[in-house]
Amino acid sequence: EYFKNVCIDLFTTLTDSLNKDDYYFSISDYTKSDFFKYFANLDANKITTIPLSTNFDYNPSKDKDRLIKAREKYNIPADKKYLFSLCSLEPRKNLIRSVKTFIEFIKKNNIDDLVYVLGGGAWAGFIEKLEKEVPDYQNYSDKIIRAGYVADEDLETLYSGAEFFVYTSQYEGFGMPPLEAMKCGCPVITSN
Repeated sequence: EYFKNVCIDLFTTLTDSLNKDDYYFSISDYTKSDFFKYFANLDANKITTIPLSTNFDYNPSKDKDRLIKAREKYNIPADKKYLFSLCSLEPRKNLIRSVKTFIEFIKKNNIDDLVYVLGGGAWAGFIEKLEKEVPDYQNYSDKIIRAGYVADEDLETLYSGAEFFVYTSQYEGFGMPPLEAMKCGCPVITSN
């Protein structure tokens, strides 16, 4: 559904190679169930789920100097609180709805000291779609910070400094960023 014209040959080659004789690893039981949903001929005893974990070094960061530098690096206003999202900017990540909800929230509650930081690379055309589909986007574009790629060494600081982390994907096999945020003491809003 999300990759209709992207790498379809690679995807087809991969899925055509799945068979009941080989062994496979899965990142979650949910992903394992997807294997059987789409490839019923696989042997359940030959798919092993390997639980994922965050970087063990992640902890709540109290280093104010690192937060100031990270805010400057990603153009997060020093005088604003922020909510943080980290994912590829693409349709299944449900960001258009999240941004719409954020704008409705700050309008309804007359909030001027909060911005929404979108970390992650964007798919071609996504930013244009976001700007087109979000009512009043132009009036609130200063409240939506498109940070782009976020370096690993800045994640702990950005998670720790956020009011909360948003990860409302429509589909995930497993989402590591919510675990990273929680490990840094950041409240998480996520989908099921």
